[in-house]
Amino acid sequence: MQRLFLCFIIAFSFVMINSSITQAQELSGIGPESIWKPGDEKIMQMREECAKNNYPIFEKCLIEKMKEYGASPKALEFTQLLMKEEYPFCFMNSFRNMGIVDVTEVSCPFMANTMGFTLLVNGDPRIVQPGKQEYLNNIDISKDPLYPSIVKEFPKATLWFRGNFVKMENTSSNGQRFVWKHLVMNGCSACEVAGSATVAYDFDKTGRFVGTKLLTLKAGE
Repeated sequence: MQRLFLCFIIAFSFVMINSSITQAQELSGIGPESIWKPGDEKIMQMREECAKNNYPIFEKCLIEKMKEYGASPKALEFTQLLMKEEYPFCFMNSFRNMGIVDVTEVSCPFMANTMGFTLLVNGDPRIVQPGKQEYLNNIDISKDPLYPSIVKEFPKATLWFRGNFVKMENTSSNGQRFVWKHLVMNGCSACEVAGSATVAYDFDKTGRFVGTKLLTLKAGE
């Protein structure tokens, strides 16, 4: 009986140790060691060599080719993390250390509407994509005093996902504010640019995402 109990304790300890290691790996920070810059020629080769495979074999092929073409284990891990988060095949091409939450640029060479994203990483959630609809839904540009004059000329003026990172500011509560300039489009991506909106993506001092806020609305390009 004692031997059986001892075996149970050993087995339980082994499971707990492995679980702790797995959690530590999952929570490891995303950093510049995840950068991979393959060049256009290798990307074209990947497209040709993997195109004959259907999803999800296509994604598996891309990961294998990344490894073959010199991507580091951290670069592979980052791409796989993005896939797990339901992003398409993308890889990190730059990293900016900003504090707890950092900024990274990713290339997505096989996407139709964009060639990449700017992501906020290492916070909670681990990846925040400025411009994602769930974040923009919390902003109502119609409440801004300038909105009536914009919508008079552009009746379908809508806050658009496209935008650029402007700067990061430390907040009074020791958090981080990432300022983005988003386009305001007249109803579609190919329509007229009605203006722009400066939007804050705020994180508390622990790196937890706390929400978005409209800072300014501007008419015209």
